[in-house]
Amino acid sequence: MTGTKPIKNRLEDMAQILDKTSWANDFSWEQILKLCRYFDYHEIVGGTVVFEQGSTEREMGVLISGVLSVLRTEGGQEFKLVQLRPPQTFGEIALIDGQPRSAKAVAVDDVVYLAIRKAQLDKLVNDHPLIAYKLMWKISLLLSQRLRQTSSKLVEYLDQ
Repeated sequence: MTGTKPIKNRLEDMAQILDKTSWANDFSWEQILKLCRYFDYHEIVGGTVVFEQGSTEREMGVLISGVLSVLRTEGGQEFKLVQLRPPQTFGEIALIDGQPRSAKAVAVDDVVYLAIRKAQLDKLVNDHPLIAYKLMWKISLLLSQRLRQTSSKLVEYLDQ
């Protein structure tokens, strides 16, 4: 992702970090250990742009600590869409479809997150299909929930 570089971290340390989040509830400890082999660990300082609107990195992140602001620029004005907190994820759609990102993300304060790139996901699918299935199912459920929330907001907006 823009402005960030992965940090080498022990696999078991990453697994313990992920295991402490509700995001890992659907995975066994052994599956978390295997899954973390495909994620990169990132620590960034507040104010750092994690990704830019329009960028095409195929990567998804799991927020471990800190806050991210998701911002969209339209007509020269920047609008805050949402603030993300642990253990929320970001970039799921970019990971799946490879289209340009619809917004940018900026670290509000110091942030730690784990990220998986498309190439790592493809390798996970080949190496551990069941774990990859569980990961993709989790991403599908998250996207479904977000679509339902967006639909509800749209109905409220149209009713005004």
